[in-house]
Amino acid sequence: MIFVMMGPQACGKGTQGRMLSAALGIPLVTNGELLRNLSDTHPYKKLISSQMNKGELVDQKFVAQIIKDRISKPDCANGYILDGWMRKDIDLDYFYPPLDYVILITLPREESLKRISGRRVCDLDGKTVNILTQDPEEFEYCDGHLSQRPDDNENAVNRRLDIFYTDTMHVINQFKAKNKVIEVSGLGTPEEVFSRIEEQLVKKGVPLQ
Repeated sequence: MIFVMMGPQACGKGTQGRMLSAALGIPLVTNGELLRNLSDTHPYKKLISSQMNKGELVDQKFVAQIIKDRISKPDCANGYILDGWMRKDIDLDYFYPPLDYVILITLPREESLKRISGRRVCDLDGKTVNILTQDPEEFEYCDGHLSQRPDDNENAVNRRLDIFYTDTMHVINQFKAKNKVIEVSGLGTPEEVFSRIEEQLVKKGVPLQ
């Protein structure tokens, strides 16, 4: 099966995507991680990094090719979960995944801004934590340095949110018309949010491990 995680910044798409990946036994393919982890020798590394740091969406033709390369791997043979695609109509001109469902996680704009302001990334293992919403013991184990991503500055975040509430919602509404959207609130603990997703998947007859 093929799923696409969607929702405004900091709604928990990555966390829920990982939990869904474990429940379904298929990989999570996250555009942001694919782009940020590009080799420094990649021909478009500097261009892509510049666009991301400004809060702009990376050129679709670059992202589509990187996604296609990733999902061609053997571990995606039985399906995969995409996080970070279909943000604009034009995305689908470059790659239109034969998806089963869109998992839409909703979150008030003010909550998105609050969560992002506390988001930090460990320079050793790349794990993302939140110094405002997580208990300190959950990330004090880290021996590395926690820093804010360049694209988590206020201007870049607001720009990404503007794109979501205009362009991305237009895409989502098209899939709603096709009854392919499972919508849940992103408020609460990760476990509470995932319980809502599980409940909706069970109703759809999706087999969970």
